[in-house]
Amino acid sequence: MRKLSLTVLALLCLVLSSPISFAHGEIVTSYPLMNSTSSPAPTQVWIEFDGELQLIDGEVINTLKVKDSTGLVVSAEDAVIEGSKISTQISDQSVGGVFTVEYRIVSEDGHPVEGSYTFQASPGFEATEMIEPTTVATESDDQSEFSFGAIVMSVFLVVFAVRYFVRMRNEKRDEKK
Repeated sequence: MRKLSLTVLALLCLVLSSPISFAHGEIVTSYPLMNSTSSPAPTQVWIEFDGELQLIDGEVINTLKVKDSTGLVVSAEDAVIEGSKISTQISDQSVGGVFTVEYRIVSEDGHPVEGSYTFQASPGFEATEMIEPTTVATESDDQSEFSFGAIVMSVFLVVFAVRYFVRMRNEKRDEKK
């Protein structure tokens, strides 16, 4: 029984520790940056993700919508997809204040990812050269990244160790009787 338990545990650890991708598309960078201030308001908004965005002929599966501080949608109806980047043009009819960028993309792994962020901008639009930021912090940067397999494997190892030590203690107790 002990050999069977060890064999099953070893196989389970091997399977669970194999590199399985559970990652979904995450933002690498954006323009304007999340929670930044832009003066004047940008004429374009874009987000770059960590993998290629999926495209399906004839279907809109990736969207990028920008709303101004009054809630008015000020972005073009159709977003442009170029590899891992989604972008849209901004109307010059909006007011300044807090802009909300809402996105929905389908990443390489086939899972849809939705989210939003804000930036502030002053009213008025000027043709300015777009600055390419290098990185942007995302909420997941603050969290430790563990794979699902590593977590499950750790739980099984703890359960196995506890079971083993309880069995050893019981065997010693039985020997003393």
